[in-house]
Amino acid sequence: MNGSFDTAKKSGQIEELENATSPADLTPAQKAAVMQYYVNNAMERLGGSKALQTLPNREVAAAFADALVRFGPNGGADLIRAALVERMERNGREFPIEYKTARESRIGPNPFADLKGLLKDQKEIGLFLESLKSQRDKKVKGSANEKGEYIRNQHFRYEALYP
Repeated sequence: MNGSFDTAKKSGQIEELENATSPADLTPAQKAAVMQYYVNNAMERLGGSKALQTLPNREVAAAFADALVRFGPNGGADLIRAALVERMERNGREFPIEYKTARESRIGPNPFADLKGLLKDQKEIGLFLESLKSQRDKKVKGSANEKGEYIRNQHFRYEALYP
């Protein structure tokens, strides 16, 4: 949360952070405000965090937002696009080559629309979340926090399919 906190504090857009010097100083409400600011910024090309409400369910919205927070606006977008491409390929659906080659750019309206279209099929929701989990696992493999991240990634699987 350190980078998120620093970015939010420097922005001056969250008044409640004036006296805070580190994330440890934050109340739960302040932490939520920092995360809201961060996700709004990460999803600026989609109109901010309110775009999460257009996703098919809470699990997808939570996994989407967590990928952006955990891996950064660009790194999280790369993981989301990779999972989207994997699912579209498995379904024989065409996608713009930029989805495969885009690196270090935030998620835009076209992949977001394709994701929402893909997830209209209820069975595809769990398969997409499983693919996103796999992408996240690959990203953290060999890192010092691999075990903890693996547990975190498990949390964002689709509960209805994996009770």
